Amino acid sequence: MKTKVSTITGAANTIKTSVGALPGKVDTTKKTACKGKLCSGPGVSAFLSKVNKAITAAQSLQNIRQSADKAASAIPEMISIADKAIEVTKKVPNSSFFMDLIQSGSFTKVTDILESIQIVKKLPESVKEIEATVGPIQELVSKYEPLVKTVSATVKEVTSFSWTPYTKELQADSSGKLRGLLTGLQNTIQLQLGESLDDLTTEIKNLKDALATFPVSKSKFDYDADVTYYSRWSEVSVPAPCSKQNKVNFELSGYKTSYNYPSFYRCDYGPQPVPWPRHFVPYIKIKMS
Repeated sequence: MKTKVSTITGAANTIKTSVGALPGKVDTTKKTACKGKLCSGPGVSAFLSKVNKAITAAQSLQNIRQSADKAASAIPEMISIADKAIEVTKKVPNSSFFMDLIQSGSFTKVTDILESIQIVKKLPESVKEIEATVGPIQELVSKYEPLVKTVSATVKEVTSFSWTPYTKELQADSSGKLRGLLTGLQNTIQLQLGESLDDLTTEIKNLKDALATFPVSKSKFDYDADVTYYSRWSEVSVPAPCSKQNKVNFELSGYKTSYNYPSFYRCDYGPQPVPWPRHFVPYIKIKMS
């Protein structure tokens, strides 16, 4: 973006200088070429009318330099914000830090772990700051893209003006000076306005394309930080004591009875799922589209 805005600034400077100088050059051309009624014909009149229209249109771009300067000053600020956010990402606490907080009782709930990670707070703040800072760059594109297109079309009407249909009209000046001065004015306008407008058109489009892929905007950036958990368990099989009831009949001297008693033996317990404590995982989810 920095290079694109810089090119726009350079083209804006050229246009501002040219717009200031061209009216004088046009007047000089008229005074030199338009002797008698040489410039009263339909071809020359139409051409000079288009020249005046092009200069007036180009004057509407004189403030583009101010907008380009605002956009240029926004870029270092955006870079600074991004650099600071990147530095914060390098300062994620290690496991010892979290263990100390847990052991000291500083955590009262699981989500407190997020509060101790700077980037959780810093990243959304940085995104909002960048969204605000990119405003002048977006304004440069939205305000001047259609205007530059209109001015460029007006200037092309001058630079592409064909003198072929007006050959007889130009032959009124047998010296050829009239034709030379008018085509010279065409070339001057192409050099001083046409090329700079082509640069503006190209770089504004490039800047627009760059903004279209810029990941930090309300519609393209999505951020979420939270804590989730997952459960684990083990399948366990162990030997265990088991029991069963036995029944015995008893008879003595005509007396009969029965009684029950337990007997114990080894048996296998399982496989049974044995749950582990929940495992909590803090996460930061970032989506850029």
